[in-house]
Amino acid sequence: MAVQYGIKHRRTTPYNPKANGLTEKSNGILCKVLKKVTQSFVYDWDLKLPGVLFAFWTAQKTSIGCMPYYLCHGMEAVMPVELEVHTLQVQEEDRLETKESMPDRKVNLLRPHEEREKVLKQAVQLQGNRKKRYDRKLKKRLDLKAGDLALLFDSRKEHFPGKLNLNWKGPYKVIEVFDNGSVQFATMDGEELETRINKHSVKKYLM
Repeated sequence: MAVQYGIKHRRTTPYNPKANGLTEKSNGILCKVLKKVTQSFVYDWDLKLPGVLFAFWTAQKTSIGCMPYYLCHGMEAVMPVELEVHTLQVQEEDRLETKESMPDRKVNLLRPHEEREKVLKQAVQLQGNRKKRYDRKLKKRLDLKAGDLALLFDSRKEHFPGKLNLNWKGPYKVIEVFDNGSVQFATMDGEELETRINKHSVKKYLM
């Protein structure tokens, strides 16, 4: 598409999907559900997407302690069955349409903001704890300097590794380590690779 419309694709950092982990995780969940609901006919996935999204938004998430729908819209979702059999929630929504319910409506408008702040603090703390655990595992792998030898992760084998195949290729020689987390490598014959590699796809080669 970029070539067809003359769009120049510029990457600010080396390709690293893990850096956008929250989005990639959500996309992965949606793709798994779409595969299940489109097994008989995969070409109508776009027609199934609204239902899949609604199911995702209205599922209780442990990390935030509530439904994403509530944080986004400031109200609990009305399920399709509630349109046929009016529940207390639907009756409450009807009551809030009257002028006498104005104070309650103001409270309902303020409550989501408080919940979002609470969830944000929880998410920051949770991500911080996960980062500490992850960094401890990567400490040795990321300790690179010019002249070191390293192995590069072969992403082609990530999903189809085979029983005896190795997921790493190399070794390669480190030419330069950049502040943005990328590394310039060269083959053992001295030929530099065309693109830089993200540090997270590298581990030190120990002889």
